Amino acid sequence: MYKFTSIQIAEAIDEYCKEKGIGKRKFHADSGISSATLTQWRNENVVPTAKLVRRLQEYTGLYIDDFMRMYGKGQEDDEAAELRQMLVDRPEAKLLFQTAKNAPASAILEAAAVLMRYKEESERN
Repeated sequence: MYKFTSIQIAEAIDEYCKEKGIGKRKFHADSGISSATLTQWRNENVVPTAKLVRRLQEYTGLYIDDFMRMYGKGQEDDEAAELRQMLVDRPEAKLLFQTAKNAPASAILEAAAVLMRYKEESERN
């Protein structure tokens, strides 16, 4: 649901390490993402593989959308941004956010989309 480049992921990793006080060597050793790979991401020579994105998710404990929202500069796509704003503007949606506090943003938005379609169908009948 977020759009970001490999450069933005590398920059987000830098921000994450800075905020958490993690040195580069420790990050590379603990995450399994090499400094060479990170350099390639910075130069946009390589798009991160699903395997490396999973390693980053496992290391940080965050889904990639949430990681980039917190530490990166990725842009939420228009549809996701619109859904998120609709949910924020609706008081009945607060329960959805409270219930799914630890869920990834993509799962919350997917659930919201289903609820909105259900509501629209209910209103038509």
